[in-house]
Amino acid sequence: MNIKLLRKLAGVGLLVFFAIKPAFSDDFSQPIKKPKQKEVVVDSPQTERVRFGLKGGVNFSNYFTEPKRNFDTRHGLVGGIALEVPVSGRFFFQPELGYTQHRSKYAGNDAAPFDAQVDHVEIQILGKFRFADSQESVKPFFIAGGSAGYLLRSKFIVAPLEVDAKDSTANWLFNLVGGLGTQISMAEGIDLGLEARYMFGMSNFYKNSTDVAKNRTIYIGATLFF
Repeated sequence: MNIKLLRKLAGVGLLVFFAIKPAFSDDFSQPIKKPKQKEVVVDSPQTERVRFGLKGGVNFSNYFTEPKRNFDTRHGLVGGIALEVPVSGRFFFQPELGYTQHRSKYAGNDAAPFDAQVDHVEIQILGKFRFADSQESVKPFFIAGGSAGYLLRSKFIVAPLEVDAKDSTANWLFNLVGGLGTQISMAEGIDLGLEARYMFGMSNFYKNSTDVAKNRTIYIGATLFF
């Protein structure tokens, strides 16, 4: 074979190689781009924080008694503080500490009518389940738990007299608690909770007595969380 022809073919091949090499080099030198993954935001306890609350409202109290006596419902004031602690998803732990008044009026025929006024410092240990996510502006909820109240004052008023009844009143008052309400977003991180609770007395109002009086109370109030 003619040596000159071989040299020409080799020269043409080298020219073609060096002409196309930069194009291939650029393509293979570029990093492979991965598609961006869409971020998923999950409503979890990590997106929540512990919040402090101020609460206030009204108790409407009466008594279940044995033997049967006729007590009329009266209202008393409630005030205190609360914590809202995220647990899991829509479930929250909510302890509360407050001052509570229980008022009622005895209107029986076997004794003169009198007003019963009883005041406690009360601890409530509650669990709260919201029916909506935290991002919603309106969040209905169910709340339930128990309470323990320590006696501060107890007196019976038979006009114009006041009788100190603390010695005959139990030092502790225990209740089961259940209720419904809703939390409304007022501003970023601030909610107003409106609710109604029913408190079912488990302990006897009287101390060292065969008579029985157990608290039955409806609470209507509001709590501002921030």
